Amino acid sequence: MCSIVFAFFIVLRLSMFADIITSSGYQQIRKETEELEKDSKHDFLTQLLNRRTIEKTLRFELIANKERSGNTNLVIMLGDIDNFKKINDTYGHDCGDEVLKDVASALKKSFRGKDYVCRWGGEEFLIILPDTKIEFIHEVSKRLKKQINNAKLPDKTPVTMTFGMLICANGVEVDFEQAITLVDKLLYEGKLNGKDRIELEILKKGSDA
Repeated sequence: MCSIVFAFFIVLRLSMFADIITSSGYQQIRKETEELEKDSKHDFLTQLLNRRTIEKTLRFELIANKERSGNTNLVIMLGDIDNFKKINDTYGHDCGDEVLKDVASALKKSFRGKDYVCRWGGEEFLIILPDTKIEFIHEVSKRLKKQINNAKLPDKTPVTMTFGMLICANGVEVDFEQAITLVDKLLYEGKLNGKDRIELEILKKGSDA
């Protein structure tokens, strides 16, 4: 009888131990899965959203903005670090990587929690500001320049960026390809007009994209 009771307690303890291992293993797998999911949506160097993720987001926001009414706007910004090739050539790629991370940090500090900040590719960054009033656009433009200039090169020269900014009023119908083409064109014009600036265009309902 004693041996049966003893065997029962051994089986019970082993069962409890197995449950602990199973629970622990499940938690570990869940944690690793969440980390992999996060990694798939973010750029490794800057920890900003990656291009694949922001493309889906922008397509959704363009559709949502078309259905909105009122006096807010969908703002799309494409920014490029000025003279980035020269930075890499002069100070090396490690310095270039640090500049990218500093700029990413400056961008995150400049925008709201509901805005989307992405590394578009290379030294380019795409930002989406949904449901935004004109007053905030003026405010963020000033704050953005100050935050970016806080990033410094080894010789203490401030980093600068040029932006194209497309402001789509509520109800405007513009598709993804049109929006990217327009904001890229604005960025190019900003570079031609001296860099370290924001070149913008406003699309109102009824205007041609």
